Amino acid sequence: MSEDVMLVIVLLLCLWIGGFIGAAVLSAESPSLRHAFDAFSGEWMLKRSANGGRVVFARAVLVTSIVYGVSLLVRLLLLAKADSSFTWEFIQEKSVDTLPWIAAIFAAVFAGLYSRFASQWSYLATTYNDYMSARMQTPINNGQADPFHHRTMKLWEAAFVEDDYDLHLWRKRMFAPLVRELLQDVEVEKIFKESTHDGVARLREIQAALRF
Repeated sequence: MSEDVMLVIVLLLCLWIGGFIGAAVLSAESPSLRHAFDAFSGEWMLKRSANGGRVVFARAVLVTSIVYGVSLLVRLLLLAKADSSFTWEFIQEKSVDTLPWIAAIFAAVFAGLYSRFASQWSYLATTYNDYMSARMQTPINNGQADPFHHRTMKLWEAAFVEDDYDLHLWRKRMFAPLVRELLQDVEVEKIFKESTHDGVARLREIQAALRF
């Protein structure tokens, strides 16, 4: 079997395994499986850092290392079985040809993660601008804000904080001051705790990180 055919087999095998694992994680309710997927995908980095270029780069390096390592191991095992040898010289010889894989894998992973981050940033920035615009146009009746509009704005504010948290952008300098301001409002804090999954725990995490 030629090495080109072997390469195609290895890549198809990795894609099949990746698709199987991804489908299993999405459909499973096992916390341990989800934690394992978070560990391999670098999702845990977002627990302490806001999503951005540095985190995207670090996650791309991590995922590239894992995917390349598994692909290389499978290739070496298949070639060793064909050649009936698995020496250090054999590993070096067969590994050199796979170095371009690193660049290809990294480019694909980085592009995917960064495009996701860019779309999340665009969505939240648009929501932020819409919110500020609505905030400046609050209707006033007899010196008081319209009750329906007031309630709607509080729901919007709590939802904005939840989106900010879920998209891992609440630590960003652009959004952190507004998140702190909104959650210092007793009404918004109450809505956030009651309507958000793990609202109390999330609130405590935000308060500890933003120090209010």
